[in-house]
Amino acid sequence: MKIDVYDFDKTVVPYDSAMRYWHWCLLHRPYIIIILPFQIILSLLALLKIISVPTYKKGCFRFVSLLGTKNTVRKFWDSHEKDVYPFFRPENRDGSRKCAVVSASPDFLIREICERMKVDYCIATRHDERKRLPSGAEGGEVKRSPARRGGGVRVFRQSRARPLYLRPRQTPLSCKQGKINAF
Repeated sequence: MKIDVYDFDKTVVPYDSAMRYWHWCLLHRPYIIIILPFQIILSLLALLKIISVPTYKKGCFRFVSLLGTKNTVRKFWDSHEKDVYPFFRPENRDGSRKCAVVSASPDFLIREICERMKVDYCIATRHDERKRLPSGAEGGEVKRSPARRGGGVRVFRQSRARPLYLRPRQTPLSCKQGKINAF
């Protein structure tokens, strides 16, 4: 089985989707501004390396518990689906190959656009459905994001019977022409 694997943020879309979602939520759900001071303090603590990155992310995504997540994510992608690069749209991909997306962004955010773009496999940072917090396989804190050091791809390889094949990286120029097939 041959498969095309893409990183999501800054490859499929030109920005960090989690940050863009946060900004969008501030505009469309202004009541979440009540946790902004908390997020600023967390940012300072993370910059000073007093708290870990997983603890920082866990605190920053607390705002999600204040939202109706499925509806909010759907509305977010309704307004941002146009930002997906043309080479990634289903009509521009090779139909004979499977497609996978690997991302450190939260799964509740990435899953919606992956379904719209007819992606076969989506590997993203899992979040607890009830609390909307990052969760590891054991339900604890995330130690590393799944895309780091090939961890996401390694998990994907172990879950398939056949090896994962990647096409060589294309140049940004060919990306604009819609000829890119991996990463």
